[in-house]
Amino acid sequence: MRVVQLVIPGSIPKLQVTNGVDGVAERIWQLHTTSGEFRTMLVPLEEGRE
Repeated sequence: MRVVQLVIPGSIPKLQVTNGVDGVAERIWQLHTTSGEFRTMLVPLEEGRE
């Protein structure tokens, strides 16, 4: 079993994420299909502050 965490600072609609919500879904899929670190930031914390 493998567990990962995607941290989304702020709110998705206000973030400048490439491809919007589809970009978030793509990132979640990447985390599911590849091995990597436990915790991943969707965007750098400084960019997610409201």
